[in-house]
Amino acid sequence: MATVEEPSAGSHRVAAWTVTAVSALVLAFLAGFQVMRESPRDLTIFTGATLLVVVGAVLRRPRVAVPRRLLRLAARRSPLAVGIAVGLVVVAVLVLVLAPRESLAIELVAGAIGLVVLLVAWGARDDLPGALDARAPGRVRPYRRAATAWVVLVAAFGAWQLVAYEPGPTVSDILDPMADAPVGRVVFVVVWLLGLGGFAWHALRGGGSAGRWPR
Repeated sequence: MATVEEPSAGSHRVAAWTVTAVSALVLAFLAGFQVMRESPRDLTIFTGATLLVVVGAVLRRPRVAVPRRLLRLAARRSPLAVGIAVGLVVVAVLVLVLAPRESLAIELVAGAIGLVVLLVAWGARDDLPGALDARAPGRVRPYRRAATAWVVLVAAFGAWQLVAYEPGPTVSDILDPMADAPVGRVVFVVVWLLGLGGFAWHALRGGGSAGRWPR
């Protein structure tokens, strides 16, 4: 009976680099596209995302460190940590929902939240190819499918922005009315916070810098 050859360790590394390269190229293209749009804020966002992808691929040493005392406090779920976290989430939700969309307050709060989650969730020794090599062959396929889907999604988003720039609608044109509506804005904020919270929770349980940083 013929057997299906499982992907080798080398193929895992090639696949990971392919995903990284395509993602970086698309994000870099979108960053350059913001020059045509004369949008410095979006240029900064996409340029930063591109640099993060590149740095994450080439840097093979601990990237970020969250203070150990803060991590231990969060891991124990002490009343102080829970109270601080709940208070910060409430303040963030109120600012993101009630403040004007283009206000400095929203930019500062959103940026601070993103930075905190990045510091917590970006693992000190993340190595996707190495993690795939250590898994049973049958458990690798979902990750490869997810990587393929991610590349297709990012490439489709970039193509859409380019093709729809003049005739429209761009992604922003479609999402702006939803975000302007009170209910839509609440939904966007909740989904965004839940997504970032999931990354942070995974890290605090051992999947990121919290679980991998040397004690």
